[in-house]
Amino acid sequence: MILKNKGFTLLEILVALAILSISMLALYNLLNFSLDLHSYSKSRTSLVGKGYEIVLKRLNFDENINSVKNKYDNITITLEQQITLIPDIQENYLTVENKESSVTYRYFNETK
Repeated sequence: MILKNKGFTLLEILVALAILSISMLALYNLLNFSLDLHSYSKSRTSLVGKGYEIVLKRLNFDENINSVKNKYDNITITLEQQITLIPDIQENYLTVENKESSVTYRYFNETK
């Protein structure tokens, strides 16, 4: 009577486990990278919103930059102003940054 092998050998199981563990490690690294990217994107989006709000306030209400700086605790706001060749037009660079990223806005306004 001849017995037929019905099952896997130990070597086949070890190879399958090695392939499974490598693929699980790759998925873990992908998930970790995705979470880091999400955190960075969330921070940057927040900065874009705050910077846009500051630019609009400066253009519409001619608000002083020092009064806006005190509103947000964890960000740094810098404003550089330059005279342009066009009379009565001023070029502004507003940089809003936190510990993770920074956003720079360039806009023009009329000097009074």
